[in-house]
Amino acid sequence: MTDQTAILIVEDERIVAENLREVLIQLGFRVTGIVSTSQDAVNAAGTQHPDLVLMDIKLKGEVDGIEAARQITERFQIPVIYLTAHTDVMTLEKAKTTGPFGYLVKPFHERELKSSIEVALYKHGMEMRLKESEMRYRGLFETMNQGVCTLDAQLLIQSVNPAAETILEAPAHQLIGMNILDTSWETVNEDEKPCSRKDHPAESAMKGKSEGNRIVGIRSRKGNKKWLLINAAVISRHPSDPETVLLTFSDITRNRQLELSMRKQNEQLAAMNRMTGILSSTLNSSELVKKALKEVVKMSDCEAGSLVLLNHAHQVESLYFEGLGAADRDSLDAWHREPEGRYRELLRKRNISIVEMSEAYFSYAMVIPFQLDRKKGALNLFSQDKCFSDDTIHLYSSIGQRIQLTLNNARLYEETRSALRQLKETQDRLIRSEKLAGLGALAGNVVHELGNSLGAISNSIQVLRNRLDLEGPLNELMDIIATESRRLNQCVEQLREFARPRQIRKQPGDFCQMVRHAAAVIQQDTDLIRSRSIDLDLPEHMEAVSFDRDAMEQVMLNLIRNALQAVPENETIRIRVRENTGGKRKCICEVRDQGTGIPPKHIENLFEPYFTTKSRGMGLGLHIVKQIVEGHGGRIQIKSRENRGTTVILTFPKERD
Repeated sequence: MTDQTAILIVEDERIVAENLREVLIQLGFRVTGIVSTSQDAVNAAGTQHPDLVLMDIKLKGEVDGIEAARQITERFQIPVIYLTAHTDVMTLEKAKTTGPFGYLVKPFHERELKSSIEVALYKHGMEMRLKESEMRYRGLFETMNQGVCTLDAQLLIQSVNPAAETILEAPAHQLIGMNILDTSWETVNEDEKPCSRKDHPAESAMKGKSEGNRIVGIRSRKGNKKWLLINAAVISRHPSDPETVLLTFSDITRNRQLELSMRKQNEQLAAMNRMTGILSSTLNSSELVKKALKEVVKMSDCEAGSLVLLNHAHQVESLYFEGLGAADRDSLDAWHREPEGRYRELLRKRNISIVEMSEAYFSYAMVIPFQLDRKKGALNLFSQDKCFSDDTIHLYSSIGQRIQLTLNNARLYEETRSALRQLKETQDRLIRSEKLAGLGALAGNVVHELGNSLGAISNSIQVLRNRLDLEGPLNELMDIIATESRRLNQCVEQLREFARPRQIRKQPGDFCQMVRHAAAVIQQDTDLIRSRSIDLDLPEHMEAVSFDRDAMEQVMLNLIRNALQAVPENETIRIRVRENTGGKRKCICEVRDQGTGIPPKHIENLFEPYFTTKSRGMGLGLHIVKQIVEGHGGRIQIKSRENRGTTVILTFPKERD
């Protein structure tokens, strides 16, 4: 070794010490001093800073060389080689506890001395470099921003750095000894699905498959959800070393939240685009509300929703639900209509409100009010959790405004369409009135001429029957003439009714009794009835109805006759009378048959004058029926399916005059 290597000699025998100093100098070492006691050895090591100490184990005094070596090693990290003439086991075992760098048994040769010193200095240098490396690693371990955990072969946590304590929200003494696979971590994969044991990064690393940049979610020791970017690898593979898994991880919770927020915003933007398409796809208010509500619930984190429209009196006019069963609908229906008026008060505020609730299984509701002309409405979203952020509130506020605008447009469209329909109906009535006026004048002339002629024919038939004794074919011909005369007379009466519509004179009366009488009259017509029958479904008690008995009986005779003519023999027609007490009280009469039915193309023309599908008749019957019913302030409807039958429905108010 060079003269730069300084050695301190600790020897209580002066001659031995001097000889040793001369040998060391000859070998090229520098001797910093010779001391003979333990205390002097410690003091000299502290002041002279030798590179190595040659220490005699047996020194004079109370403290031997072993204790001096211990203090020198611990305080100054200077390597020590023991010099001893004793080789007893007890002394050597005691000396081992100080971690010496060598032993020289007296007497020894120069070569042994030199090699022992060189080995000790090399070993000490290696240990110092290792300690420096460990210190650098420890510094890096303690100060790095990434969390670091080491795991043993059972995946128990052996060590953690401060960053890991911060991320996992627990001190080291709580974390060390925990199994990284413990279910309390609630580990999930990036797709939010539970992470199985075999799929865990630490388990994969232990099986030889290192994991890099793996995203997992865990539950911290404080119960907070954390998202981590994990790298896992085994750092010891020597057969004599225990296997250790190194986990490094970064807290990416904030980035994950931003990513999810951006994804949510993109989804909401796409939903807004879909909503725009829905709101522009139709101007039918009911269809529009149902589609829009379904899309809003779908795009939100809420379980269900509703859309309510209030009338001018702030009462529920229309109520739509999405995502609810029947029981929950009943419960929430009551919430919208509750008598205390708390819900209606929310709508008066015109601002979005988030309220606690106990209805159904929901805890919270977001109420988004909007205005429709002078009416109010609201979009409501229901949730078990309070999942309404400022972003979602702003989004649903925009949706509420769009729904408001679209519903207003739909209302204007429907009002315009209704006005145009009424205008067309008025124009059609004017045109029809002009046509009917002309037809009425013509019919009046025809009635006058035919009436006189038919009167003469009827009188002549009667005279002939009285004066002639007609038998056989002549009598049959006379019957035919009489029958056809009566038929023509009925046509004349219809023309007269058409030409001069009767004045409706309503009086309170028994509507059901009038129906029975009309049915009885028809049953006297054996040619029409034959084997057909009439079934009456009439209430036992019904309040008097104000109507024109003669006119209404003419209506019933016409409808019953038409129904019987539509069915084959042995069939039954049904007449049903009922009263509707909800809202405006109405009397409803239905004449139903299961005959041939009416082709759809003819339905619209049935009430037109002179329109008929029969081989005989003038086509004025239903026109006159409609005039009489509307003269009572009522309405007539015909529902028919080919080969399934026809139902004629008369509806008119029950108010008395």
